Amino acid sequence: MFSKKMVLAVSVASALTACGGGGSDSTSPPPPPPVTTAEGAYNGTVTHTTNASAFSAVLLEDGQIWQLYGSDIGGSLIVSGLMQGQGVSSNGSFTSTTTKDFGLNPAPTFMLNASYVAGVSLKGTYTFGAASASFAGTAIPAAQFNYNTPASLPSVVGNWSMSEIGGNMLAVTIAANGTFTMISNSGCTTSGTVAPRTSGKNIFDVQMIKGPAPCSGPGLKIAGIGIYTTLANGTHQFIMAVVDVSRMYGTAAFGTR
Repeated sequence: MFSKKMVLAVSVASALTACGGGGSDSTSPPPPPPVTTAEGAYNGTVTHTTNASAFSAVLLEDGQIWQLYGSDIGGSLIVSGLMQGQGVSSNGSFTSTTTKDFGLNPAPTFMLNASYVAGVSLKGTYTFGAASASFAGTAIPAAQFNYNTPASLPSVVGNWSMSEIGGNMLAVTIAANGTFTMISNSGCTTSGTVAPRTSGKNIFDVQMIKGPAPCSGPGLKIAGIGIYTTLANGTHQFIMAVVDVSRMYGTAAFGTR
């Protein structure tokens, strides 16, 4: 699902000079330094004691990690859990002491230790007491998801039929200005906004607020990211992953069209 590409250098055109003859002189600014952090988007497998799941992970420019896990069906990730935290990249290692697994209730905090090759691969382990899980993944192909291009709001505008972790069905309508409404099959209405991330990466910033009853947690404000990908069969998937400011609650909504 969600990918990483080389950064392009920008060239400066040369100018011709002189009377009756001409020479040219061209200069090019140095290319930007290569990315050395774990920043990027990766797909792979996470292995628990008794089972394995597919995962997609995004590591942002500020050290946030958002990792979704579940079942890969025809290239579409059927999300059953969300792990989210804050970490630090250094010399091919990424560590986080704040990553929570919102697929469990209450969400425990895991120690994350990973190694990476920038924009190529990511692998590591989560530990919580005696419990642990390992994961390994590679950068997502650009044809599916190019992390280094800006997110396009028109791509996600319109109607989506989505599912939430836990099984709720959601009818989501995103307007041209990025505002949206989300109505669950239980009658809960959530409103929010989706906007391209100001970093210029292919990630949306998502803000939501739950409506009154029958919503659980009326008025709860939650925020996170959105990811729009192209699947192998030509359809598209949109995932919104969010947590509240206290990090006691987190969920994801996902759908294809």
